[in-house]
Parts: sequence; structure tokens; C-alpha cells
Amino acid sequence: MKKAISLLFTFFVSFSKIHALNSTDLSLEEKIGQLFLVHFHGDVANDDAKQLITDCHVGGFVFYNWSNSLSSPEQVRCLTESLFNLNSKHSRVPLFTAVDQEGGRVQRLKNGVLQLPSAQFLGDLDIPDLIYQLARIQAEELKSLGININFAPVVDVNSNPKNPVIGDRAYSNDPDKVTEYAKAFMKAYDEVGVLPVIKHFPGHGDTKKDSHISSPKLKKTYKELKELELKTFYNLKNEARAIMTAHIKLPLIDSEKVSSTSPLIIENILRQSWGYDNLVISDSLIMRGIISSEGSIENAAVSAINAGTDILCLAGAALNEESQDELSVMPIISLHKYLVNAVKTGMISEEHLNKSVNRILREKERIAPTLSSIPKEVEDTKQILSRELILLKKINSFENEVYEKIGQAIWKNETGMSREKLLYWNPKEDFLSLGIGHFIWHPKKKKADFEETFPSLVKFAKKNKIETPKWLDYTKNCPWESRDQYINDAKSTKVLDLQKWLEENMSIQGKFLIQRLLSTIHLYLHSSSVTDKIKILTAIESLSNTPEGLYALVDYLNFKGSGLSEKERYKNQGWGLLQVLNLIDSEKNTIPIEEFVHAAQQTLETRVNNSNDPEKEKIWLKGWVNRVHRYRSL
Repeated sequence: MKKAISLLFTFFVSFSKIHALNSTDLSLEEKIGQLFLVHFHGDVANDDAKQLITDCHVGGFVFYNWSNSLSSPEQVRCLTESLFNLNSKHSRVPLFTAVDQEGGRVQRLKNGVLQLPSAQFLGDLDIPDLIYQLARIQAEELKSLGININFAPVVDVNSNPKNPVIGDRAYSNDPDKVTEYAKAFMKAYDEVGVLPVIKHFPGHGDTKKDSHISSPKLKKTYKELKELELKTFYNLKNEARAIMTAHIKLPLIDSEKVSSTSPLIIENILRQSWGYDNLVISDSLIMRGIISSEGSIENAAVSAINAGTDILCLAGAALNEESQDELSVMPIISLHKYLVNAVKTGMISEEHLNKSVNRILREKERIAPTLSSIPKEVEDTKQILSRELILLKKINSFENEVYEKIGQAIWKNETGMSREKLLYWNPKEDFLSLGIGHFIWHPKKKKADFEETFPSLVKFAKKNKIETPKWLDYTKNCPWESRDQYINDAKSTKVLDLQKWLEENMSIQGKFLIQRLLSTIHLYLHSSSVTDKIKILTAIESLSNTPEGLYALVDYLNFKGSGLSEKERYKNQGWGLLQVLNLIDSEKNTIPIEEFVHAAQQTLETRVNNSNDPEKEKIWLKGWVNRVHRYRSL
């Protein structure tokens, strides 16, 4: 315990010193070293690490399973603690410590920490707050282990299905969605005090080659890139504190240099045109994608610095068909000497170097390394999130036939399987309702009192490769301005098109309603108004083991709402799905669907009894009860 307290005190002291530091306080050798992110082989700090710190004044280390074990949280803490102690004896500037912990297939820490699913999985769920919650836990864990940089999130747009390197590492093929999810991730990291690094600028999503092996080429103009690949980076430029570059050729912008060494792309576009003045970090400079272009690591480093890069990632292994090459200690020392001389001879501008060093020192002042323990409330949230992820994956793993059956059953409950009633305009409403979920579609210029969901259904269908009526591609708003206009047009081609499409696509409507269920589950588990989250989670876990249970959850939510709204109360008691789940006793040795039916009937009866006019509400009760009793079979 004394050791931990002493260690934390050392960290804070080292950061109190950095407040007075800027580039003028460092020697040229120290300034060049601050640009270096390197790796070494060892479970703890050793002679190699010491030599990199003393001879090169390196700015930080990147950790990998194959070089640093990363076998457990305890081992990682020992690794970072030993490096911080070693560095404090030889340097005035604290270390950056970095990992790639994106989630999915790119996670260096695999034991004892929360494992995030792929970005694509999270993007498909479309629950930004889930991304925020997961990122918050991940950042807390990394910080407690002494790691202060994560090379994530990936903000590439997954626009090319043949891309060999991005794929499920990207959130979406929609740049606006990627932006939304990345902001949630970055917000969590900024709150915790760990540096997120968005990547791979200017966009790796539409490439057909892996830059680890060769240089991908993208023949697009700046205008074309701004509409897709660059859009996420532009949208995030004010929030991003660090951007990682990619080794991509953009010949219509720079015919000579790859993007990571191009002044036209980094200095002119990112810094001058966009006004970005935070860190730029190169992807590993030992990748074939840049070495094949620059000829040597020395040329690559000089070009990257002159292009506007602040930090040179010299870590990792270069992949090729024969071997995995990496930079060992001596080549790094040699490169350090080469770059020092490059500044002295004018190959690198010292003014430019000073700007980079000041950006680095500014960020190191902000994210002081610690080995603090994780608060209990964070651990509690982690346990819920871990179970939530398993639950969401399970619900999403049913066969398509189940979603079709759920769609058909809800159609029967809502309209008696009437095609005509798949489109309905309530006399008391100023919008059209469509489909089994009464998806809302507003006419143009109408005030949106309720969330518009039909356009989202159409977008969801397209994402799942379901063909939609062609005229919807250029029709944003409901084409009928009023109920009377809709009724007069009831036999038109557009109305018939929509009825036919909705009838033939029950499965995608069922899936869409399940997405609503998943979002509602997340609200239950992370809302301050829900007191017994474990009870709710356990009930949903039991029900979601069968198609019937899933049908009950989806239909009741569609039928009576979430139960979270304070407006849906009689005598302070609601009647939504939340109230049903609160009545379920998961410890009883009964079939989950029977428990649900009993609880749903009790909830609906309570609603009637609590209403201002019970006799009027009783007219509906029999039909409601019959509906929930049908949950027993699908």
C-alpha cells in the first residue's frame, strides 16, 4: 500500500514539474525523443527500456501481447509502474503509454478487463449511450493500469465491402452515424482523462489493400473525399485531441507522397484549412505501406515530421509474406541520432519541431499517468454492461424466421392482418402511421410532437439490403399534407406500394421493433429512475431464451410502451413493460412466459382500477388480456 501511495505521489510531483516545461526547456535530443512512440520486449521495464529512455529520451511506449505479455491486469500494472519509476529517474517529462484497444478483433488486453464487441456490432445496435457507457468503463480500466492512450476509435467509413483491413472495425457506412458514435466514445474518454486517438486520417474505409503490406490508392478528389472519407474527421476536428494518419495514396491531391507524409494533406488541409492544432500521430512507420513509398525509415520519419506529424509511431511489426520485422533498440537509437542531425542541418525545421513538442507537453500535462483503483460504482456498472452485451448478442442471434413470425403476430394483434390498416391516419393526429409498429411519418412543415420513425425503418431496411419502393429514395416527408388528402388518395399507386411493401416485409419490421427493445433495455439498465436493475435484467434474460419470450417483450413494448414516461401514469403507477418486469419473480420455479403473462395481466388490471373512469377502461381490458395470453405461443 505504501508503495502505491508513493508511486502516485511520484506521478503528481512529475506532473507538477511539467507545468513549467515547454520546448525551450528541453535539449534538441530530448525534443526529438518526445516524438518517439516505441515498443520493447519485456513483462516489466528492463535494460532495453532503460536504454530507450536514457539514450533516446522516448516520449512513450506502445504495448503488445507479443512483446509485453499483457497477461493480466496485475502484470500490466507492474509493467507501467516499473516504466514510470524508471522514467522518473531519468526524465523530466512523463511517458505516454498506449495500446490498441478498439474492441472486437483488435484488443491487446484480453484478460481481466471488459471486452468490447466490434464497432460494427455496436453501430448496428444504434445505441450511442451504450458506446459511451462501454468506453467509460474501458477508459477507467486503462487508467487504473497506467495506460493513458488508446488508439481508438476507428472513424473510417466502411464503404467498401472488399476492404481487407477495416471491415467490422468501423461503426457504419454512414459518416454521420460514425460521427455520432465516435463522439460518445471520445466524450467518455475525455471525462476519465485518457487520450482517445481517432483513426485513420484521411480515411481507410474505401481501400482494397492493407497498408501494413502495401500502399492503398484512392483516386478521389478533395470534394469527393469531403463527402465521405473526410467527413467524420472534419465533423470531429473540434473534439479530437489526437488523430492518427494512414499510409494511403491520394494521387488527385498529392501525386508523390502517401497521406502520412504529405504536407498537402496534413499541413495544408488538416492544420491550415481546418484549423486543427492538436496532436497528429503517424500509424506505424515500419509498415510496408510507407516504407515502400519513402524507401527507408529515416526518410519516412523526416517526411512525416515535415508534413505536420507530431508523434512518430515506431512500434509494431511490419508484415510481409516472409517475416514480421520490427525496430529493435539499436535502430531506434540510430534513427534518433539521424533526426537530431537532420534538425541541425536544416532537413527538419526546429520551429516546426518546437510546435510539435509543445503540443505533446500540453497533452501530457492533461493526462497524468496514475495507477488508481476503480471505484465500486464503476465495477457495478461493468458487471451490468457485461451481462447486457451477452443479452443483446443473444437477442440478435435468432433465426430470421423468428423475426418474421414476430412481425406476423404483431400484425395480427394490431390490425387483424388487414393490409389496408397497415396505413392509418388517426382523426386526432396530424401524421400518418404505418406498419405493425405504427411508425410515424410527418408531412412537411408539421410540428413533430412525436419521434418520426418510418424514415428510420426505411433506412434500416436498406441497411439490411431490403429493397424499398423507388419513390421513397427522393421522398423525405410524408407526401400527404393532411388526413383528408390521404383519404382522397387512398387508392393511389403510392398508398398501394406502401401497403404491399409493408405486408411483404414483416421480418424487417420485426427486427426494427427488436432494435427498439434493445434501446429500451439499455435505458432500463442505466436510468436512475429504475431501482432494481438486476431484477429487470434477470427477467429479460430468462424471457429472451425463447422466441415466445422475445415476442412477448417486443409486442408488449409496442403495445403499452416502456413504462418510463411520467405522463403514462394513473395514481403514480404505470402500465408499460417496465412495470410488468418489476412484477416478475425470476426466482420462482415457473416457466418465464407464464410469469410474464400473469404479470402483464396484473399490470393491465391495475391500470383499469387506477383510472379516473374504470368502467370505460374495462371495455378494453378483455381484448388486452386476450392479447397477452397469446404470448404463450408463436
